[in-house]
Amino acid sequence: MDGSLGSEACLDDFVLRTYNALSTLGLWGEASLGSKVLFCLDGPEQATWALIWSFSKIPGVPVPGIEGELRLQNPRILMSGQLAADGRAEIPADVPNNPPLSGRTVHLQGVLAYRTPEAAFSNAVSVPIP
Repeated sequence: MDGSLGSEACLDDFVLRTYNALSTLGLWGEASLGSKVLFCLDGPEQATWALIWSFSKIPGVPVPGIEGELRLQNPRILMSGQLAADGRAEIPADVPNNPPLSGRTVHLQGVLAYRTPEAAFSNAVSVPIP
């Protein structure tokens, strides 16, 4: 034997399932100027969502009527939509080819089912842009 393992593996489909009472936001891909990334968001079935962003992250602040905590300072809405019947959304996004973004970190958070009894914040995701 030459010491090699002699076997190969292939990953066909990858499904990530989370078990969290609150909504979950994730990022797939590397955020660099001019690149494309994919945000994955889960929450209540067919809930509306908004993806908010800021250059500044803060300790969690409760907001009346919304489960979880706001973790962004002076957030702005990046985009919005509606979750699918299975409570998920895959959100493609383009990172602007804007040189002043280089070296900055963008913080994002989801807000789901705003102004309903199911309203909730997702976790915050910090995205460094090289």
